[in-house]
Amino acid sequence: AFLTGISGWCVIQGGGWLFNPITKEMERHPEITEESFLALLKLEHEWVPKIKQEYPEFFHYPGKMGYITLEVHEHNARMSLDDYYAKVKADKNIQCLEEQDLIEVTHSQIAVDIGPTGKNGPINKGSGLWLLAQKTGVHPSKMLVIGDSSSDHSMFGLGGFRACPNNATP
Repeated sequence: AFLTGISGWCVIQGGGWLFNPITKEMERHPEITEESFLALLKLEHEWVPKIKQEYPEFFHYPGKMGYITLEVHEHNARMSLDDYYAKVKADKNIQCLEEQDLIEVTHSQIAVDIGPTGKNGPINKGSGLWLLAQKTGVHPSKMLVIGDSSSDHSMFGLGGFRACPNNATP
């Protein structure tokens, strides 16, 4: 989550949502189309259980709305994360949704992520940071951003103050 220090609002789930942990409010990124959001919900309920049967080492983070994270820990991986990523990208359901510009598949050092696309392109943490700026009136150059993987690069270029944990990957 990326805190402004003023309002409590955070960017979560790959930039697709704003969340206020104080009030428990959530707001979906307005660029996410209903079609993209529904496609991700369908993937989560129908496709994820099937892919987990094939690759039981995937850990699917529960409770995310409109964003899928499939994590694989090194100690129970059967192949490299690049190979898992390639397997997900080769899936016919995934290819069909990507061809329709409804989802984007990315990966970090430990997980494959499937997120929504927006009306004007991919939704990512950078676009979420701009949404947060609109919500709070605080320019991203005045915000602290914290991340640990390549999926955070889009926001690192915008945030004025950057931090990462010791186990961050380039």
